[in-house]
Amino acid sequence: MTKIRSGCSWAGRKLFLMRMFNFYYLDKVDSTNKAAQDYGYNSVIIAKEQASGKGRFARTWDSRPGGLWFSVVLENRREAFEYTFIAALAVLKVLRHLKISTEIKWPNDVVVAGKKICGILPEVVSQGDKGKMILGIGINVNNKIPSFLRKSAVSLKEIKGSEFNLGLLVKKIIAKIQELDKYSSEKILIEYKKNCSVLGKEVKAKSLKGIIYGKAIGINKDGRLIIENKGRKLKLNEADVSIL
Repeated sequence: MTKIRSGCSWAGRKLFLMRMFNFYYLDKVDSTNKAAQDYGYNSVIIAKEQASGKGRFARTWDSRPGGLWFSVVLENRREAFEYTFIAALAVLKVLRHLKISTEIKWPNDVVVAGKKICGILPEVVSQGDKGKMILGIGINVNNKIPSFLRKSAVSLKEIKGSEFNLGLLVKKIIAKIQELDKYSSEKILIEYKKNCSVLGKEVKAKSLKGIIYGKAIGINKDGRLIIENKGRKLKLNEADVSIL
């Protein structure tokens, strides 16, 4: 298998991607993750609009035309949280290359000045002896942010004042995912922690079990956030975390 070298031109990367990945452009779907269940490995499903875009805790994601809504189908070779971390790092690195200051908010959001610009949802689907990892990624690009979300979300167009080429953007992100997927689990975790906005901060974590206050002091090898509270170290698998 040909390896993408980090120093090669984007034109070279694009040619490689066109050979390795199949890109499917759809008009309107319930969600790209749902649509992706019918596609094989190395498929990228891109929708103009999602009627029922999904986020964590069965929440809906406002997915109007102009945003980049897509799912990548990969062979399931890692833990789900690792794919989340890989996708978050890929989006972060591509946006930073565009001179946009981004951070990752544990576990699955990419933010700009605290406002959400990208969300990620990994889902595993059984397929014989091997499972499919469907990695759903939603990015606010050229879409208009609804007024009720403007305090918590932002788009690339709003930040930079101009529209972006969605096709080019998705291919750059896929190339970066492919590059990061070659990293060891340890290296992925190191990179993720370097770019995680909540580490070292006093936080509020809201989970299905209740609300926890404390200092986010680390992320363990299982991807869990470690919060120190009154001398106790609590490990969270899933929660909504906000910096106090």
